[in-house]
Amino acid sequence: MSVSPGSLATNCDQSNKPTIITNEERIALPAESFAPASGLGDVTWKTLISAPDTPTNSITAGYATCAAGGGSLEPHQHEAPELYYIIKGKGQMTIGGEAREVAAGDVIFIPGNVEHGIKSVADGNDAAVDLEWLYVFALDGFTQVKYVN
Repeated sequence: MSVSPGSLATNCDQSNKPTIITNEERIALPAESFAPASGLGDVTWKTLISAPDTPTNSITAGYATCAAGGGSLEPHQHEAPELYYIIKGKGQMTIGGEAREVAAGDVIFIPGNVEHGIKSVADGNDAAVDLEWLYVFALDGFTQVKYVN
């Protein structure tokens, strides 16, 4: 049975509609960051899918960046499990006290309430490459994530 895109939209709950964020729209979004005194690092992010800002629910996703040369998201935890997909660069990921190198193409599952953090590291050529990743939570919106460090 084939389903046309138009019929998919009509079958969806009105608060949960198919949504596309183009690369141009992603680039144009303002970057967010933690307050310097938070102790959570100098990571920046752009929330892409998150109620009520998008007509979606049950999932929140965004694009995070740690600047080359040691940018970091310091160790923290939150109740919701999280998924990272490393898009670009290399980093050192710490989960539950264990450190491991990560690089473009790697997928990381972080169980809820497990301390984790990530920082960029130079690649083998000592090139300045930002560490960039997609993050995903099974939550309606990013405001539901409560960071504890």
